Amino acid sequence: MHLNMTISAALAACLILLVSCGGQGVEASPCVDMCETLIFDCRYAAFPDEESCLQGCGYNETEGGDIEGQLQCVEEASCDTFAIVECENLYGATSDD
Repeated sequence: MHLNMTISAALAACLILLVSCGGQGVEASPCVDMCETLIFDCRYAAFPDEESCLQGCGYNETEGGDIEGQLQCVEEASCDTFAIVECENLYGATSDD
């Protein structure tokens, strides 16, 4: 019972942190959904944790990436690493700088 309360408290704290990241240029919904899929569902090794994924997503967004398109592509990739990389190539940052 105590473990469940601790997990619930930790999840609540994570949600508060994720919402507060919205002011830092990270679109909460598509970035959070994509990072949860990559980190927790796929265990995608390119990101050591959810924070680094959210930072990468925020960067892609500021550089003209289509985050919603990338999210849909990642979901359709079904945790296939090569397909996920192709999603990044198709929908990620578009700036040449």
